[in-house]
Amino acid sequence: MNKVILPVAVLAAGAAAYFFYTSQTADVPVVVVETPAVETQPEPVEETVEETVQDAVEATQEAAEEAAESIEEQVESAIESATELAEEAAQAVDEAVEQATEAATAAADAAAEALTTEPGTELTAAEVETALSAETFDYDRAVQVIDASSIGETQKTMLKSGLNQARNNPALLESLLQQVRTALGM
Repeated sequence: MNKVILPVAVLAAGAAAYFFYTSQTADVPVVVVETPAVETQPEPVEETVEETVQDAVEATQEAAEEAAESIEEQVESAIESATELAEEAAQAVDEAVEQATEAATAAADAAAEALTTEPGTELTAAEVETALSAETFDYDRAVQVIDASSIGETQKTMLKSGLNQARNNPALLESLLQQVRTALGM
């Protein structure tokens, strides 16, 4: 805009000087200076607004598409991570179930082995339960169950000695019978 004003101002000053000078001297030839016409009409506002709106719409569409792609990638990544975690958790549960099953089987085998007696002197599970119950305690059968078990000799001796001392003391007997059942895996 400054480029337009300056030449116009120079031309206006020159024209004023010319008119002043010519009015002073009548014999001076008149020089006509043609200045190029400066077009000062702005572009139609409608076209500029339409172009600006169109550019804004295109930029918004591009940004929305990029955001959608980014969100889609993040969702896919989250789904993949969740799937991997679920698979790992399922595998861990399977392994834990397998280990628990093996441990339970081993404990059952150990309990069965601990309760087996010499041929001809086997006790049924009901007889073992009766012998190791405080209400129906039978010292001789309890000793037979302990002797027939596969626990260590030292532990057998301690349990039998404790039962002998506790057989006439009901408060102590229940606690000791619980220890015997635990040692036998019951």
